[in-house]
Amino acid sequence: MNVPTKVIVSRAVLALFLGLVFFTPLMFNNATAEVYEFPKMIFVYILGASLIATWLVGRLFWGGPKLILPDWEVAVLLGVTILSAIFSSHFYTSVWGYYSRFNDGLVSWLVFFGLYFVGRNFLNEKRLEMIKDLVCLASLPVSLYGIFQVFSTSRVFSTLGQANWLGAYLVFILPLVLERVFGSKDNLKRNFWLAVGVSGLVCLWFTHSLSAVAGILLAALFLSYQLRGKFGQRLLVVTPVIIACALAVFLLGSPFFKSRLSDAVLFSREPGSYNISDPGLIRAGLWRGSLKMSLSSAKNLFLGTGPETFPYQYPYFRESGLNYSSEWDFIMNKPHNYYLEILTETGLPALILYLLVMLKTLKKKNIFLAAGYLGFYVTNIFGWPTVTTSLIFWLFL
Repeated sequence: MNVPTKVIVSRAVLALFLGLVFFTPLMFNNATAEVYEFPKMIFVYILGASLIATWLVGRLFWGGPKLILPDWEVAVLLGVTILSAIFSSHFYTSVWGYYSRFNDGLVSWLVFFGLYFVGRNFLNEKRLEMIKDLVCLASLPVSLYGIFQVFSTSRVFSTLGQANWLGAYLVFILPLVLERVFGSKDNLKRNFWLAVGVSGLVCLWFTHSLSAVAGILLAALFLSYQLRGKFGQRLLVVTPVIIACALAVFLLGSPFFKSRLSDAVLFSREPGSYNISDPGLIRAGLWRGSLKMSLSSAKNLFLGTGPETFPYQYPYFRESGLNYSSEWDFIMNKPHNYYLEILTETGLPALILYLLVMLKTLKKKNIFLAAGYLGFYVTNIFGWPTVTTSLIFWLFL
């Protein structure tokens, strides 16, 4: 029996979606100077562009239902980003992204937007559940590899490349894993997803990421509130107690977390007073300098300096206090706050639009997905999206 070409194209698009979500977090390559982010971005370029092109060809030749247009906030946000890139202080970097990373350049925005648009028109409920299953399944090898790294490093990073990036990824995924635990009627499946979730939590612990801990605890509090009707009001009382105990264990029971917490609020300017890092002093200087950078001109306030141009423009606004930090000779290529990054690179309108998109995701009917978004947004206060979390963010919009 011959399978219609239209069906083959549809299966190809679905296969590309599934390949993207499963293999992107696992992708790394020791042959490149940047082992983790760059290979992931190139992989998303290739599979993402192939997926978009395949869907467009299928749509052109065989048509389909009426197109579902993008949400206006997302469409206008893309338009503002394009405009910011056109008037960028460094056009080439704004188009392709900062070297060795490429994520968040205009090309990556266009690919992610294309995946978002195709997803709105192609992914029905059944296909979306398949994607969610694979997103959660991919976290298992990531978590196990991270746990294995405990024997060779103090903070695990697995296939994500950095402990905080790994933490943000797990915070995004774990509520979806919990949805599978609650939704599985078969005991074998339920126990499997439970094992996936426990592996993720153990791996998250070994990242020693304060932002990830804050993100997962806030996501847990959000879920307890949303599930109060199903499990009773007692859940609202029990959850804060559990969270308080978890915080005590994380921040007081672990010597590493205690040192991380004191390090985070360290503001001494005495030379030689730091061993590894002093994020309190560094972030305070970065954030103040970023605000000065944004307010330095009307163009910077409304269009920013251009996507991914922060490392070129920030030195003009760099505070002298950073000369007393342990990273006094570093090139600061991120403000270590994604909301400030949007403000400085693409302007105030882009930040407002992004906040509107955030608000819409937190109102999603799927509370587990909304919880993942919430935890992810918390981690972005101290970090930024990577290729993997950007892919998840755009696909679930």
